[in-house]
Amino acid sequence: MAERDCSKCFLCFFNLIIWLVGVALIVFGGYLMGVYGDYTSVLNEQYTVLPFGIIIGVGVLFFFCAVLGWCAASRNSRACFGVFFFILFAIFAMEIAAVALGVFFKSNISDFIGKDLENAIKNYDTHNDHGIDRIVDKIQELFHCCGNHNYTDWSSSPFDHVYPASVPDSCCKNRTSGCGNDSLSLPRNQAGEIIYIEGCHDAIFNVAHDDMGIIIAVAASFAAIQILCMICTVFIMCRRSNDRLISGYDILGDGVVA
Repeated sequence: MAERDCSKCFLCFFNLIIWLVGVALIVFGGYLMGVYGDYTSVLNEQYTVLPFGIIIGVGVLFFFCAVLGWCAASRNSRACFGVFFFILFAIFAMEIAAVALGVFFKSNISDFIGKDLENAIKNYDTHNDHGIDRIVDKIQELFHCCGNHNYTDWSSSPFDHVYPASVPDSCCKNRTSGCGNDSLSLPRNQAGEIIYIEGCHDAIFNVAHDDMGIIIAVAASFAAIQILCMICTVFIMCRRSNDRLISGYDILGDGVVA
């Protein structure tokens, strides 16, 4: 009995961690969706909206899973424990798949970012797509970069046909109207005093690569906690079955003696 009570205490403690993690994931995923959701017009949804949606979804599952775990522990219900274990195992399997996808995207994200930025630069200030213009400007200002690989990428873009030898004003270190004009005609060192000359590809890649590594590490940590929860759940279920079996033998023995 004492061992089972101890396991219940551990289970409640782990459930508290899972509940807090679930709430944190929902809030964090919503924050990321609000901050980076606009970038979907430039960057592919598979590493913007999709990952953030998965974070929110896992957070919701964690939240309800923790509530179910508390109900199972308080009611001592075998059915609740069974459902709780199944949900934990399902989330665990999803995390393993997410880690595998994370490793895949981590090794291929450079190509994805390069292609998306290249397409965005080709469509900048053309087809009257102000959404792409605005997001490219925001990326260049946020990451202090210019172009895909470097600022000279704008020389081979349709933007150069409209504004020869120029880059968008969002490339400027001190942005003013027309500050990027004729910057491509300047020597690199002089251009570097006015505009950012490094490309956005490496800047975005470094951030995404580091974030992906953190997500993989956090997912692995959550998986370890879930394994402990599943072990506690199985132990409680086994002890509960064993106690019932012993009680049955006691009743049977009393009947025989009588």
